[in-house]
Amino acid sequence: MRAWEIQRTGERDFHLTFQMHDAVRNAIKLADKLLASLSQPSYESLFVTNVQQHRSDVLETLVEIVYEALESIANEFKGYDDLFWHLAIDAFHSTGFDSIGQQPDGMTPFQQRLALKIIDKLEDNMRGYYPAICRVLLSCLGPYQAPATQPNRTAFNLLKDAFYSKMQQFPHLAQTKPDQVADFLPDHVTYDAATHRLTHTYRSGPPTTTDLSALHLGIVSLIDPTIRRALTDEERRMAMGTF
Repeated sequence: MRAWEIQRTGERDFHLTFQMHDAVRNAIKLADKLLASLSQPSYESLFVTNVQQHRSDVLETLVEIVYEALESIANEFKGYDDLFWHLAIDAFHSTGFDSIGQQPDGMTPFQQRLALKIIDKLEDNMRGYYPAICRVLLSCLGPYQAPATQPNRTAFNLLKDAFYSKMQQFPHLAQTKPDQVADFLPDHVTYDAATHRLTHTYRSGPPTTTDLSALHLGIVSLIDPTIRRALTDEERRMAMGTF
């Protein structure tokens, strides 16, 4: 609630933004440490197999901290000029949803659970309900055609496909609730109802357009067992060295 107030008033409360950023980082570090400490059967048991299943374990609590921070800044999120930009982009990079560098294929239990929460809320957004997590995703994942270091099934690419698969419902939202369109777009993204195109405009370089009607993504399942992966040796080493 305080984050939303800061965004609306333009108040520069760097103390709160630092505290929120630090809380998210610590939750991610603790989740990494937890996963790195588990036996293989225990690790495997943390993957979600049924989206209706209620989960109340420690990993779920850590995922919720990260997700709720993103949700709390969503409705007023401006994009790369937002006071909470570094919190948002670092949350994605620190959890491995990163298009830069070499990333392994698949998702860890933490990545899967965070992605499921994001996509579930995005489904609400496409019906005109808030918080507008769509604004954060458009900013942090970027246009669909933006080049990624790897074209394979990394966590970033899986999340991007799942996100834009849901975004293909955006033209329906724009048609049925045109007065809400701006609520679901960050400041640097526009939507053309005639062409069904989203355009990202940055400070440098030409605008980048995503034609939602031209994407052929189908249904992306985040509970598909084939997208599961174990921690790499490097991830395990880094996790056990935190705190």
